[in-house]
Amino acid sequence: MRINKMCARYNFDLFTNTLTISKEFEKRAAIPGSIEQLTFCQFAASYGESLVVKHYETHQVKKGLTFKQMEVFIDKCRDADKRKKEFEAVKEMSQGQTSPYRYVKTWFLDNYANYSETPVFDADGFAVVKTKAQMDAEKKATEESVVAMEISNITPLPVSA
Repeated sequence: MRINKMCARYNFDLFTNTLTISKEFEKRAAIPGSIEQLTFCQFAASYGESLVVKHYETHQVKKGLTFKQMEVFIDKCRDADKRKKEFEAVKEMSQGQTSPYRYVKTWFLDNYANYSETPVFDADGFAVVKTKAQMDAEKKATEESVVAMEISNITPLPVSA
């Protein structure tokens, strides 16, 4: 029997006490004495109930993304005509790339980063569009506000005389 000595993928965010694990890490953590189980037990012992465990995001929704699906989403957005012209221009520009589909898909997911989320519509019924930069900024702001709230809830230790 061959044993793989490499540890499966995980990441720990010290500021949010979040342990993000791969499916492989989860499987291996169930094996007594494995590196993954020891690693998980160390995090659990150190952080107790404040430890948040989540899985790496799967990209199944984005896996089979077609040009037609991109167009349908763009049609639901405000200024759809302008956006479709931009989409067609990117498709034209992609013809000079090594992988035209990947070029267009990367552009689409950067400009319509909330594509795979539950749609939110504005008052006029158009899909609200968020770019990758906007989503990253929102995530960072949320994380910073959580840290600020945690810091504000820290009570100072009494000073002995």
